[in-house]
Amino acid sequence: MGGVQVDKNLRVVGTNGKPIPGLYAVGEVADDGLFGTGPTHINVYYGKKAAENVLAEEKLR
Repeated sequence: MGGVQVDKNLRVVGTNGKPIPGLYAVGEVADDGLFGTGPTHINVYYGKKAAENVLAEEKLR
């Protein structure tokens, strides 16, 4: 079980170990240890954090 690797900002990490710009993952697709069995509030929290990181990244562009 598992999913794509993500960093602490929930950015998907490529095979080169670097984040892929603009690509985020949470929940079952992310290798975060929850694998869909975590409580819904945890998935909502990480979804919110990913959205905040996307918005912050967009402000830098």
